[in-house]
Amino acid sequence: MSNRLEPEIIQVLEEIVTRRLREALEERAKLVTIDQFSEAMERIDHRFEESQKRFEEIQKRFEESDKKSDKRFEEIQKRFEESDKKSDKMLDILNNLQTQLGKPFEQFARNVIIRILEGEGLSKVLLKPIKLKDKNRFVFPDGTDEIEIDGLSEEPPIIIEITSILRMINKVNTFLRKKEFIEKRFEKKFRGFFIAAGSELSQQEIADITVLLRKHQSELINL
Repeated sequence: MSNRLEPEIIQVLEEIVTRRLREALEERAKLVTIDQFSEAMERIDHRFEESQKRFEEIQKRFEESDKKSDKRFEEIQKRFEESDKKSDKMLDILNNLQTQLGKPFEQFARNVIIRILEGEGLSKVLLKPIKLKDKNRFVFPDGTDEIEIDGLSEEPPIIIEITSILRMINKVNTFLRKKEFIEKRFEKKFRGFFIAAGSELSQQEIADITVLLRKHQSELINL
């Protein structure tokens, strides 16, 4: 009987050992997988921390760069403000000088025209500065209804415009509208003189202005 049971016992034992071995291997496989997963997660966390640290460093550099840019912009803006203040101061000085020298220069310019007319045989010409009302705003369509004439003589009919520096042709056009306004008012043609102490225009622009004035019986006197 023992001979018959021995193979059965051996088989049972083999089955038990095989099952235990399989369970042990499966359990070990699970543990290895978990360990590997943990290690992988640790590596990911470490890389994330490094990436975050690099991002913070980059962000810090950008913030420092923005601060430097803001500071530079403030310095540039400050310089512009200082430059504007200097420009305003220089403009005030220039305006004061023009105010102080304006009246004497205007009289000097009128005297120049009077001498020119005397040389042509027209003596005792009196050129008076006057102000007139322009109700229809012919001279200044978008501006005042008051016009100033720097010098006017009804007989002989002479009209003059005086400026310190000729910068734009628009002032010449305004003078020609004044001349046309006076001619309509007195119902006769006037001879015009446009007098400038200096000019910021090119030679070609001066030539164009000279031609334009001559078409309207006027002359450019560039002192």
